[in-house]
Amino acid sequence: MRLGRGPILLIAGGATIIISFIMATLYVAPQITADKNGQEYRIAPGEKLEVKRRITTGQALYTVLFSQLEDNATDVSSGSSRLPTITIVGPANETMAQVQADSALKGGVIEAPAVGNYTLSITNPAQEGELGALVYFNEQQPTDIAASFILYGGIIVLVAGVAVAIVDRVRSKKMKQYGDLSDLR
Repeated sequence: MRLGRGPILLIAGGATIIISFIMATLYVAPQITADKNGQEYRIAPGEKLEVKRRITTGQALYTVLFSQLEDNATDVSSGSSRLPTITIVGPANETMAQVQADSALKGGVIEAPAVGNYTLSITNPAQEGELGALVYFNEQQPTDIAASFILYGGIIVLVAGVAVAIVDRVRSKKMKQYGDLSDLR
């Protein structure tokens, strides 16, 4: 039996997705779990935490998981926000990113145009109560990017395979309906 275009694309897409998961398991996950940058910090009220990292690859990845955030994010008396602020400053003291933590998990990727020390700081503007934060801040490795691209490519090929399989099935039904079997062998 000869496989059609659709099933071949489905198999290729599935294999590509499996390869990306294997890459993530073998290369990316151990790097994150073995990295000592993922540390839990306690930030006192009105204090600021600073985490410094040397970035050489052109991109930095940051993820901050807060243990609890206050439900009422605005101080009624002063009108100021009580949400923590995450700021990343580059080697020339330029602000690369600044976001308010409106959810328990905040993260992203920043461009690091210059090689140097980058500082991630978290400010706890609350008047009382410590803020717990699990912080991961490091440069993004090429294997991270490659695994992501391979995964996206696999998903695209898989979707294309489904579309081609459906089109081929409709086409072969019409050919059988009119008695043309020349292209079905």
